[in-house]
Amino acid sequence: TDSQQVYTVSGDTATEVSNPDNVTTFGAITDVDGQAYFSGSASSTRELWTVTNGTVNAVTGTHDPYELTNFNGTLYFMNNNATLDELLGGVATAVSNPSNVTDDNDLTVVGDSLYLYGFATGRGNALWKTTGTSISFVAQPPAVADYYYSNDLTNFNGTLMFATGGPDGPE
Repeated sequence: TDSQQVYTVSGDTATEVSNPDNVTTFGAITDVDGQAYFSGSASSTRELWTVTNGTVNAVTGTHDPYELTNFNGTLYFMNNNATLDELLGGVATAVSNPSNVTDDNDLTVVGDSLYLYGFATGRGNALWKTTGTSISFVAQPPAVADYYYSNDLTNFNGTLMFATGGPDGPE
């Protein structure tokens, strides 16, 4: 098994972080108020991990986290059941999702909102947002046959920018 390591750097000194669970395939290292979070595998399942006092530790209740994002000092992320979760008091909690938005991606903070792109029955693929309590509809891209996609949601000087497209490519 290939092994990866996590390091901290202070000045010109790199120090290896203790990794007793032999976590591998680190990804999406994200800072939330001075606490490092990342996704990684210690078995066949990716989980959410953190570094505390120089040691890698698992965050319980997370499965295949991705799109780790710091939003107003809280860690938000997607997981393998396609829900938007937030980490509250060390516990992964699903954000209220009355439209049942799935296949979410591209978590992007702009101002006081966290934007995402996802699918909801009856609405199709669309742009959604949350201020931390519930996911709500923002906009739907122009019709491109019966298929839409979006990528690269980006905060550009306080304005959300993104590209959309359909089966024939971007619009």
